[in-house]
Amino acid sequence: MRKQMLESAFVLLAFALSLSAKEPNQQSRIGLVSASPQLQPFASLSLSDSPQSSQAEVAWVSVAFTSETSIAVGACLRNFINQKCSVVVVRWSGDILQPFAQTLQFDSGVSLHPASEGRILAVKSLSPTVLFSADLSTVHDLSKPVSRFLSPSGKTVAEWARGSWKFYRLSDRLELLREGTGDLQSVSDEVVLIQGRKVMRVETLDGKQLGSFSVPSAAERY
Repeated sequence: MRKQMLESAFVLLAFALSLSAKEPNQQSRIGLVSASPQLQPFASLSLSDSPQSSQAEVAWVSVAFTSETSIAVGACLRNFINQKCSVVVVRWSGDILQPFAQTLQFDSGVSLHPASEGRILAVKSLSPTVLFSADLSTVHDLSKPVSRFLSPSGKTVAEWARGSWKFYRLSDRLELLREGTGDLQSVSDEVVLIQGRKVMRVETLDGKQLGSFSVPSAAERY
């Protein structure tokens, strides 16, 4: 498992290097990372081979590991005239990365997250969340703006506003599990972390409290 995590990190680094190579503000940071002898990618794939790529820079990029062998990359390239966005699903086999599927339905500000069965959640603040199939052939509008609070598997998501929240189980639609008040901090498929003033509560998805602890206010922290 540790080896797989390290290999995944190296592949992600390769994507960062090839996608961001033309972004002026990233040059110094990328140079430091790529120079490290302990962080050398073993596989890379350039996704900026379009005719306009020589004059384009990266305006936005989001990467998500959707399975043990698949990576979804959403990127927006911008030149002096327009911006071109797309999502590409790349499959990883041994030391080879190969594009598998692509769609132009993507935009700046959208973050990609894994969902069950290799599907992909496209989340953007204040906008309805979109659910892509694993091969990007179908797109489903979930009609609700899912927040950044979702479980690592993508099976449990939350609709969040300051001081209130709703938990959903994600299948082909959103199935309401529970709603309540408090400041949501984290979500998994089993438990959630909710803050109410100076108390942090650890609860199951159905509301059973597993524990709590006190936290200082912002004024007390500084």
